Amino acid sequence: MIYEESPDVLSKEMYNEIHREFAERLLSTNSEKWATTSKFYAELDYLREKYKNIKSYYGLEKKVSMNDFMAIEEYIESKEQYNYYDELSKYANEFYSGTILPSYYKGRYYEETGDPERAMKIYRSAYNMNEVQGLTKDYLLELADRIQDDFNF
Repeated sequence: MIYEESPDVLSKEMYNEIHREFAERLLSTNSEKWATTSKFYAELDYLREKYKNIKSYYGLEKKVSMNDFMAIEEYIESKEQYNYYDELSKYANEFYSGTILPSYYKGRYYEETGDPERAMKIYRSAYNMNEVQGLTKDYLLELADRIQDDFNF
């Protein structure tokens, strides 16, 4: 980020070294103290397998519960790995298309990764969609209004 904002501060070699170390840590498949991409995808795979087993063993086609989505959201927040919201919005769209849930996660992704104006637009565009347990249109509009006030859009 420093290199992108002010390339003359870091040499290209220093940037490459920092970038390589960051990528190695993020992409690690070892059990690390920090959040890794493989750990996040393992969580999603666990959920997919859980619901596949329910269907296989009990013959029930069960939608992924809101509690499971909230648990993943809590993981993302606790590890401050906001880029995972993008993937979570895609996963939410598989089960809750037509609701505000995918838009909420996509908005969180843009809000936390530096594009608040896009987040605000996504939150507002969800107004004509259906609400889901624990997530209302009014809440998304409130998030959009906060962004507008904070950034004077």
